Amino acid sequence: MSRRARIDASELLPRLCDNVHEIPFAAGRPRLAEQPGPPREASISTSICDPSEQATNVEATARHRLVVLGRQGAGKSTQCPLLADALHVVHLSTGDLLRDSVRARTALGREVARYIDVGELVPDALIVDVVLDRLGRSDVRQRGYVLDGFPRTVGQAEALLHHDPDLDAVIDLHVPVDVVVERVSGRRACPGCGWVTSVDAAIESVPCGKCDGVAVRRQDDSAHAIRRRLALYDEETRPVAAWFAARGLLLEVDGLAERDEVFARILAALQPQLERSAAGRTA
Repeated sequence: MSRRARIDASELLPRLCDNVHEIPFAAGRPRLAEQPGPPREASISTSICDPSEQATNVEATARHRLVVLGRQGAGKSTQCPLLADALHVVHLSTGDLLRDSVRARTALGREVARYIDVGELVPDALIVDVVLDRLGRSDVRQRGYVLDGFPRTVGQAEALLHHDPDLDAVIDLHVPVDVVVERVSGRRACPGCGWVTSVDAAIESVPCGKCDGVAVRRQDDSAHAIRRRLALYDEETRPVAAWFAARGLLLEVDGLAERDEVFARILAALQPQLERSAAGRTA
């Protein structure tokens, strides 16, 4: 049965509040409890009894495998590092993997560079090869992963599930189109170091917070270009969510809130699924 129903944190959170140690957020980041003795097989425990305090405790033991979907500007790049820190898994961004492979001049990286250098899209099959190569490395095999930006097509999803049939869950961050257009329109990036910030859409540039450069609006971040990319996402990637839903893996989470509230919703959505997955692996 599909779990596509939208997650309502106000209904789920009270069910997660029994007998759980609370750890408050510090500087907006979740802090992990030091657990004495060997790690337990339980997957994740969450206490968010008072949402105003944004308290959470995440116990990471099993090798979790997660995918995060969502439109550009939905908050994937914000939530994926939080999940990776909380669950002690490796955060894998498709863009970073492609850039890293090119910089390392691996055989796959040289293939990727051939397309990037002439401004062409990297073929589906090559992206799959780069991602699966990274999933096969020791840190990912030992710790698990959260995939950010992959899969984007049903073909990529099929390749992922063939490679890893024990995928735990696919989180789909839902944010309305008008909201993500506003978010991305205010994005400014430093061409020199890659630092990114968000400002009012009317502000064209701001001093870089990382180097001596200036963060500016990217050429492909006009409202027209953003809507064109979102239309392409709906055409190519929305079917991926339906494909995972048909396999009972999709968890749709409302991403229209402050960062910590969205993170709390994701943890609440994941709790039962990760517990089932851990129980199945130890059965």
